[in-house]
Amino acid sequence: MLLRYKTFNINRLREHRLKRGITMSHMARELGYKSTSGYANIENGKVDLTVVTALKIAEILDVDFEVLFFEWSYTK
Repeated sequence: MLLRYKTFNINRLREHRLKRGITMSHMARELGYKSTSGYANIENGKVDLTVVTALKIAEILDVDFEVLFFEWSYTK
């Protein structure tokens, strides 16, 4: 029997940001950080991402929350 489940994947964040031509500094400003490093820490997985921030990031990137942060995995 094949089981399907969702896994959280922060690595997709950078991919979607670059695809849209948005800089880290733009993301930082939109999220209210004083410097780019605040956002960079999120993208690099150095700080925990809150649901509120994740939803705002999805809105900025104009991507569905689940498409941006989750992927389907399969196991037997």
